[in-house]
Amino acid sequence: MSGYEMINSVLRMERGAATLLLTVVMLLTATLIVLFAASYSLMQQKIGANQYRNQKAYEAAEAGLEFGIVYLNQNSATILANPVLGKIPNFSNSSTTNVILGNGCQYSIVYSNPIAFNYQLILITSTGTSADGTGTKVIQQLVQFGSSFDNPPTNPMTIQGSVTLSGNAQVNNLTGSTTVITGSSLSMSGNADTNTATGGSNAGHTGSDVQTNVASVASMNSAAFFAQYFAGGSAALKNSANYYYTSNYANANGITGASIWVDQSASYGGNTTIGSSLSPVVLIVNGNLSVSGNFTVYGFVYVIGNFTSSGNAVVNGSLAVTGTMTGSGNDQTNFNSTILNTLKQLPSIGYYGRVGGSWKDF
Repeated sequence: MSGYEMINSVLRMERGAATLLLTVVMLLTATLIVLFAASYSLMQQKIGANQYRNQKAYEAAEAGLEFGIVYLNQNSATILANPVLGKIPNFSNSSTTNVILGNGCQYSIVYSNPIAFNYQLILITSTGTSADGTGTKVIQQLVQFGSSFDNPPTNPMTIQGSVTLSGNAQVNNLTGSTTVITGSSLSMSGNADTNTATGGSNAGHTGSDVQTNVASVASMNSAAFFAQYFAGGSAALKNSANYYYTSNYANANGITGASIWVDQSASYGGNTTIGSSLSPVVLIVNGNLSVSGNFTVYGFVYVIGNFTSSGNAVVNGSLAVTGTMTGSGNDQTNFNSTILNTLKQLPSIGYYGRVGGSWKDF
């Protein structure tokens, strides 16, 4: 074999070895790539599964929080009962603890008050758990107690329509200067009069305590007139009323410290007393209201219609009417700010609402 052939043979062997080495390196690289891809894919699946479980736990916690606010509003007296050193005691039942949702996830709710002896600011902690128990999410929200009756009136009678007073009918405001505010006219006859600490009006004299033909009152739509006194709108208050009647409305006799919604025209007579000075009521009648006899109500009467009062009927607090008001006999409307402020503070009239900026998740 010549030297030239030997050189070519060596070169071929070197090229073969290089090719073999390169092939091994490429196979090893490909194997590593496949292993990495499989590992990465498995890791992504685990991450995706964890994210899915975490999302489901988060949704369960949110569901618990939404329910927890509603449940607090409906059961605050039970939840806040028997505090220990000014703190809310542990509260747990089937409605708040380990509640299973339709997808198998769960939530549990805990109520606490960050400030001892303050039961108007409540912290709701909702813990959501995924269906397999591996995902957990905690959400907190502060809620503050507020009154549905958030803007009590400052005079005894506000009427969008006309006002007619006769007989011995009286409208009294002995702590303020205004008695009647009406979007229309006021007519008084007989011994009917209005009274303040400094004067008043009667059939022969209309004083400064009476405001008639007030355009801003007459032009209000029903929602705006309602919003003068109540927060949240009429539908919300109707749905949250402690007592709701579509018939047999005379059952309201004897009710105290509550909101009452009568979803029809109503007539009260005889010996009827609703509310008391210490436990007044909100009485809303979605229709015409007629009262007579020895009818007495303590609180705020709101009539979505016309109001007719006669006999010895007495309203202690204030009256608002979207239609007309007719008072006769010994009818009295007595403004009482103490009763109205007591009404505003009653738990049965109030609600817990979210405190802006206090939502947290963990």
